[in-house]
Amino acid sequence: MPGNKAVVIVYTSVARHVNISMAVILSTFPMESVPMMILLLIVGYILQVPSLAVYAQHHGRKMVGMVSCP
Repeated sequence: MPGNKAVVIVYTSVARHVNISMAVILSTFPMESVPMMILLLIVGYILQVPSLAVYAQHHGRKMVGMVSCP
């Protein structure tokens, strides 16, 4: 189960970063360039999320083992 906990941590982190990135894009760039920026963001996360999940599954025991439980 430690690998599953690590995968949940990775997906939670990715969701947070997607929300922050979308807010920055929408508040920073002009509306004409927003669709292209969002497309690039989505493609980047499509490539990043599966690779992070694979990493978390293979190294999840070490990642969760480092976290001390009270």
